Amino acid sequence: MLSLILGISTHAMAQMNKVHENAHSLILSNNYTEHFLSPYLKTYIDHEDNMSAGDIISGMFLSGEINKRSGSIISLSPEGHPTWLSLDIMNRSKTARWKIDFGNSAMGRFGLFDNVEAYSYNLSKNELVKHAATMDGVIPLEITPNQKTQIIIRLEYKQGQAITTPIRLLHYEMKPAQDTNLSMGLFITFMIGMAFFFAAVAFMRTEYHYLYFSLYYALLSILMLTQNYFVVGQTPILGSAIIPLLFLICAISGLFIARIFWNMDEKPKIYDKAFITLISLSIGAFIVALFIPIDSTVAKYALYYGPSILILILMPLISVAQTQRGNNEVSAFMFSWLILLFGAVITILALSDVLPSVFTAINAFWYSLIPQAFFFVVATKLKLENDFENIKLSRTLEIEET
Repeated sequence: MLSLILGISTHAMAQMNKVHENAHSLILSNNYTEHFLSPYLKTYIDHEDNMSAGDIISGMFLSGEINKRSGSIISLSPEGHPTWLSLDIMNRSKTARWKIDFGNSAMGRFGLFDNVEAYSYNLSKNELVKHAATMDGVIPLEITPNQKTQIIIRLEYKQGQAITTPIRLLHYEMKPAQDTNLSMGLFITFMIGMAFFFAAVAFMRTEYHYLYFSLYYALLSILMLTQNYFVVGQTPILGSAIIPLLFLICAISGLFIARIFWNMDEKPKIYDKAFITLISLSIGAFIVALFIPIDSTVAKYALYYGPSILILILMPLISVAQTQRGNNEVSAFMFSWLILLFGAVITILALSDVLPSVFTAINAFWYSLIPQAFFFVVATKLKLENDFENIKLSRTLEIEET
């Protein structure tokens, strides 16, 4: 930790004390080891990227916005300006060791940051301390008992990123809630299990294109693990943009799954060109969003997530056209992507503040993967049975001809 002694003028100190007297402070006690910080936070948007922790403490020429949400989840603006969060804490507990935690997907977290910094300012000692985050984004704090401390957090993320976080203050020895850990573990196990199931189908039937299903679930597992075990994007250049990239790769892998069920024998070259064009344009849109400065936040948002949603829309639409040819397995395949599209739309609406930012809405995409898996299995069963009947029919015709 880096300790800095602030030299604050008398006028600034007076201004600061006035702010602290009027602020809604979080009071720590020995009875509670977990506190959601949303009700206590004041937000400052650093439009010019020139604010400092000292500016937040002095309160001069700054107008922070008090969080008016009643829930535990805070939603950050996709404009991408550095965001400062501030709260006052009175520590009435016996321990000085606490930590800031950003939650996980089961609690409603979505997205990663490019950088996270935290500071604690002890009013009695007039001392500012910078705290470093661990690899998983947890920030250890020293909050002196029976004294008031101001906690300041600086968050950096790219423009066009959708980010929600149930930020908490935990007793240092407290472990993440077992119920959320269990649900996350079960979900990861479910996706790995689906990957092995389709791998078994591929090798037992020597139909190796069913391995595209395994690839799909492996990518989804990587996406969930990345979002839950990191708070700051660790990938060079990409940073927080790794999340929309993984969503896009998952959607593209779905196109390869579609080739198993769609009848493309009549015009294979047209389908191949359409696939290549769609994938190229989708990757191109992501590259533009990542590297090209664009003033419009909506445009950035659309470039990051639009291609994934477009693919999710096209999958059931093309499947509908395929069902006109009497392919029963395509009907089940169509429903699998309609369900996922429905879940993805709910998640996007929640991230965009059109729907309430509650964990059930934010996680609708993840929930929809369960019924999608059911329809995947049904579609695969029908496809294998249909292929088997076609093989029997072709062999019967060969025997009759001979």
